[in-house]
Amino acid sequence: MSSLPPRKGHYRNGGPTFGIYGSDVDHRAIALTRLGLALAMATSTRRGSESAESRQSPCLLVEDFLDDAAWLKSEFDVIIGGPPFVRVEQLHRSNAQKAHEYRQRFESARTGQFDLYMPFIEKSVELLKPGGRLAFSVSSSFLRSKSGRRLRDVIARHCHVEEIVEFEDGNLDPDAAVQIAAIFLRRSPTKGHTRYVFVPARPNLRGQMSSLLSNRCRSVSGSRVSWINLAPNNDCTWRFHSDRKGRQADRAEAVGTPLGKVPVDISLGVCTGADSIFILKRQATRMHGTAKLISRNGEDHELEEGVLRQILRARCSRTTVGTDSQYVCIFPYDDRGSPLEEDYFRKAFPRAYA
Repeated sequence: MSSLPPRKGHYRNGGPTFGIYGSDVDHRAIALTRLGLALAMATSTRRGSESAESRQSPCLLVEDFLDDAAWLKSEFDVIIGGPPFVRVEQLHRSNAQKAHEYRQRFESARTGQFDLYMPFIEKSVELLKPGGRLAFSVSSSFLRSKSGRRLRDVIARHCHVEEIVEFEDGNLDPDAAVQIAAIFLRRSPTKGHTRYVFVPARPNLRGQMSSLLSNRCRSVSGSRVSWINLAPNNDCTWRFHSDRKGRQADRAEAVGTPLGKVPVDISLGVCTGADSIFILKRQATRMHGTAKLISRNGEDHELEEGVLRQILRARCSRTTVGTDSQYVCIFPYDDRGSPLEEDYFRKAFPRAYA
C-alpha cells in the first residue's frame, strides 16, 4: 500500500513537502519497496531533478493496513494498492478473532460472504481526502456478486468510479487464481459515466493495454471499451453495458419473466471456498470415460466424466448453442441436488473420491 499525502506545514523551495507512506505484513515486500524507491531517487538525483518523492524519506511499516497505524489517521491524495485475496472461510480457519473484528468494523464485511480485499477498499475510501484518487488491483468478484453489494454501496455513496478494467484471464496474478479487475476511483460527490474495459484472455496483453490507455480507443484485439452509468439503485447493481444496451435490457425485462418466478429449483452453488479441490480446467478427454484435468494449484488429475459438470459463465456464452468454457467442477450430487451416498460415490467414482 503506498500513498502520496501533502504534509501541511513542511515546505522546501517554496513548495509543500510530499511523503510516501506504505504498509505490508510481509517484511520482504517492505524491503523490496525501499530498494525500488532508493533506486528511483538515485536516478532522479543523477538527472539533476529533485522529485517530490525525494524530499522526504518514505515511511514504510511492517504492519497490517487494516490496523490503526499512526500515520493512517491522515488524509491522502493518492492510494495505490494490491490487497490480499483471502476469503472469509480461510480467515475463519487462520484467525477467527480477526474475522469477527472485521465484521464489527467494516460495512463491507458486516454480513454474508466477504473477501479480505473488500475492507481494504472501504478503509482506503475513508482515508482519501476530497478529490483524492484510489487505484487498486483486486478480484473482480465484488463487481456483480451479492456479497459485494455493501462495498458497491460504500463506493457509490462516496466516490465516482472513473474506470474499471476487467481481465478474463484467471491466471493473470501468479499468486491468485481469480479474475482480476483494476479499479480507479475519485472521492467526489459528483458522479458521471465510467470507462469500462473488458480484456479477453489473449496473447500480447502488453500491446493491448498500451492501445487501451488512449481515451479514444473503443476496441482492440477483442477488448471492449464502453462508457457505462453506475448510478446508484435500490440493490446497488452495476450494469456493465452502454446506455443503449441498458435500454434494450430494460425493455426485455419489462416483457419477460424474472428468473425467480420460473418454476425451476435454483440453489446456492459451491461455497466451501475449496476451489483448489472442486474447480479444475479440462486439458483433454480420454477414450475410457475420464478427463485429464489440472487444478488451480497446478496439480494434474484424471477423473471420471460422470462426476464432472461444466462451469458456465456469461462471458462464455455465444449466440449459437454451447460455450467455450474449459472449466469444470466436481459435482458429487444426484439429479435432485442431494449429496451422493459416500459408499456409492466411492464405488462409482473412485478417482474423484480419492
